[in-house]
Amino acid sequence: MKWKAAVWIFAGLLYLLWPYDVIPDFLAFVGWVDDILIVVLAIYMAAKGLKKKLERPGKHDHGDVIDVEAEDEDN
Repeated sequence: MKWKAAVWIFAGLLYLLWPYDVIPDFLAFVGWVDDILIVVLAIYMAAKGLKKKLERPGKHDHGDVIDVEAEDEDN
Protein backbone atom coordinates (compact mmCIF):
# COMPACT_ATOMS: atom_id res chain seq x y z
CA MET A 1 0.00 0.00 0.00
CA LYS A 2 1.26 3.42 -0.83
CA TRP A 3 2.24 5.31 2.33
CA LYS A 4 0.15 8.41 1.50
CA ALA A 5 -2.97 6.27 1.17
CA ALA A 6 -2.23 4.65 4.53
CA VAL A 7 -1.77 8.10 6.12
CA TRP A 8 -5.13 9.29 4.75
CA ILE A 9 -6.90 6.19 6.03
CA PHE A 10 -5.22 6.50 9.43
CA ALA A 11 -6.02 10.23 9.67
CA GLY A 12 -9.69 9.65 8.78
CA LEU A 13 -10.06 6.90 11.37
CA LEU A 14 -8.22 8.96 13.97
CA TYR A 15 -10.55 11.93 13.42
CA LEU A 16 -13.57 9.65 13.56
CA LEU A 17 -12.49 8.14 16.88
CA TRP A 18 -11.07 11.34 18.40
CA PRO A 19 -13.39 12.72 21.10
CA TYR A 20 -12.98 16.35 19.96
CA ASP A 21 -14.64 17.38 16.70
CA VAL A 22 -15.13 20.58 14.75
CA ILE A 23 -18.88 20.12 15.28
CA PRO A 24 -19.68 18.28 18.55
CA ASP A 25 -21.36 14.90 18.10
CA PHE A 26 -24.01 15.56 20.74
CA LEU A 27 -25.82 17.79 18.23
CA ALA A 28 -28.20 15.37 16.55
CA PHE A 29 -27.18 14.58 12.93
CA VAL A 30 -25.38 17.92 12.49
CA GLY A 31 -22.52 16.68 14.66
CA TRP A 32 -22.02 13.68 12.39
CA VAL A 33 -21.68 15.75 9.22
CA ASP A 34 -18.02 16.65 9.85
CA ASP A 35 -17.22 13.02 10.69
CA ILE A 36 -18.84 11.80 7.48
CA LEU A 37 -17.11 14.45 5.37
CA ILE A 38 -13.67 13.68 6.83
CA VAL A 39 -14.09 9.93 6.35
CA VAL A 40 -15.34 10.39 2.77
CA LEU A 41 -12.42 12.73 2.03
CA ALA A 42 -9.94 10.25 3.52
CA ILE A 43 -11.38 7.37 1.48
CA TYR A 44 -11.39 9.49 -1.69
CA MET A 45 -7.77 10.62 -1.23
CA ALA A 46 -6.60 7.08 -0.39
CA ALA A 47 -8.42 5.64 -3.42
CA LYS A 48 -6.99 8.38 -5.63
CA GLY A 49 -3.47 7.59 -4.45
CA LEU A 50 -3.93 3.85 -4.87
CA LYS A 51 -5.49 4.29 -8.31
CA LYS A 52 -2.44 6.22 -9.50
CA LYS A 53 -0.20 3.49 -8.10
CA LEU A 54 -2.15 0.70 -9.83
CA GLU A 55 -2.58 2.41 -13.22
CA ARG A 56 0.96 3.69 -13.68
CA PRO A 57 3.27 1.04 -15.12
CA GLY A 58 6.97 1.15 -14.32
CA LYS A 59 9.21 3.59 -16.12
CA HIS A 60 10.86 0.94 -18.26
CA ASP A 61 7.93 -1.42 -18.62
CA HIS A 62 7.24 -1.87 -22.32
CA GLY A 63 4.79 -4.72 -21.95
CA ASP A 64 5.26 -7.74 -24.23
CA VAL A 65 7.36 -6.01 -26.90
CA ILE A 66 10.17 -8.16 -28.29
CA ASP A 67 12.91 -6.46 -30.28
CA VAL A 68 14.25 -8.81 -32.98
CA GLU A 69 16.56 -8.22 -35.91
CA ALA A 70 16.17 -10.59 -38.86
CA GLU A 71 19.23 -11.96 -40.64
CA ASP A 72 19.38 -12.25 -44.38
CA GLU A 73 19.99 -15.93 -45.25
CA ASP A 74 21.32 -15.21 -48.75
CA ASN A 75 24.58 -13.68 -47.53
